[in-house]
Amino acid sequence: MIGRSIAVWPRRVESHAALAALLDQKYAWMITLPNRSAGHAIGVGERALACFRAVLALDPERPDVYQSCAALLFTMGKADESLQTLQRGLDIRRGLAARHELDRLKIRFISPVVATSTIGVMTFLDPYVKAGLLGVRTSDRPVLLVLPGQTIPNPRFLNYWRQYVTVVTDPLAVERLLPLVSDLEDPLNWGMECGKRFLFLSSAASIVFKQWEREKRPPLLTLTTDDYARGSDRLRQMGVPDGAWFVCLHVRESGFKDGGGSQDLFRNSDIDTYLPAMKCIVDRGGWVIRMGNPMMRPLPAMDHVVDYARSEFRSDWMDVFLCAQCRLFINNSSGLGAVAAAFGVPYVLTNFLPTCAVLFQSQDTFIPKLCWSESQQRYLTFEELMAPPVSTAVLQHQYDQLGLRPIENTPEEIEDLIVEALDRLDGVAVDSEGDAERQERFRQLTAACGTLVGLDNTPVNCRIGRDFLRKHAALLPKDDSRPALGSQR
Repeated sequence: MIGRSIAVWPRRVESHAALAALLDQKYAWMITLPNRSAGHAIGVGERALACFRAVLALDPERPDVYQSCAALLFTMGKADESLQTLQRGLDIRRGLAARHELDRLKIRFISPVVATSTIGVMTFLDPYVKAGLLGVRTSDRPVLLVLPGQTIPNPRFLNYWRQYVTVVTDPLAVERLLPLVSDLEDPLNWGMECGKRFLFLSSAASIVFKQWEREKRPPLLTLTTDDYARGSDRLRQMGVPDGAWFVCLHVRESGFKDGGGSQDLFRNSDIDTYLPAMKCIVDRGGWVIRMGNPMMRPLPAMDHVVDYARSEFRSDWMDVFLCAQCRLFINNSSGLGAVAAAFGVPYVLTNFLPTCAVLFQSQDTFIPKLCWSESQQRYLTFEELMAPPVSTAVLQHQYDQLGLRPIENTPEEIEDLIVEALDRLDGVAVDSEGDAERQERFRQLTAACGTLVGLDNTPVNCRIGRDFLRKHAALLPKDDSRPALGSQR
């Protein structure tokens, strides 16, 4: 019956697909407007969803449509339905590959955006490759096609992954392989297969990293001898003496990825709020290397602090060296710190949102931005903050629609977190009575409220900042807990 529908009304399928694409683009544009009408934008999104579903009703073997539909669902706050749609698309791909015997090639294509978006997205290869080595996903060889004209943000970092991933850049080879992609692609920019099911990347990474640690396996990446030698030489040129330890700091600002737009505003932070933590690191004998790009606001002159982001020393290979050799990487809601994590460096996340994106390991520590409810005039509880739809709010308009105002961490909260992280590295951290119990309550909260979407009763791997949790202990669950926000539960 489906086949007959396609044969008789082929134009209907394409007209639905074309209209869906146009409405999807309109929705994406509307949610960026500063004076957007939430109701109107949602209406446009629902019309786009209806068109996508009409395409799939007539032609259900369209993996690309499943993925477009899933992306729209996620930005509309429908994470569970998005995951189900991605799963269906993956099943369709697997079926088509088996039907045409393409599965016998034993290769899987990775979404090109992994190589061409940002260096943070490239770090998605870490849990993906580990999953293959652990047998959590198929062991088929990953293949990454880089199309002519596409720019790789950090070629040196991509080179480190070539031992695990076949990277194809030759235009003729890319052209000949492209027809195979639709049936053999893993949408790693969204997530990956774990067993027979598809999971969002943070949920999949939680499973993978936990097993990797349990088996005591080493980091996938280590610096080459050449990169270590020239990186050490350049470090000396930057004024850092031999034998000195340093911490890398990256605080996301407007202007790099968002072009000054509004959709990622909640991910940005004020570099001035990190100055006390920087002074604390220096007072303990360390150096601070501020990472980033030349568009960032300059740092004030400080002893033992290098504003590498605005210096002449910047290069792709030096970015990798610094991430790999720092004692600790301090980050906010950006992806650069995950480069350090791929080399085994502990990762400290401040001002972190969205809370579903906890791609961390047990050695890592974070503190989120709290969210203020304008309608109820109170902070969200940790349970509300760590549960959908708040935890899966990946665009500014979602916070606006929920009536939430993200609140930046205070300088004291940031400094306390860095002190804790350094103390734990030095083996001198002292927890007070009740700290372990609060940590466990928080972890169990994340398991119960579904922070890791698609996983039942699975807590996050990492710690939340000890002093932050002490300060905001009232936001942990209690028997007489405050009523949840009606629109969010």
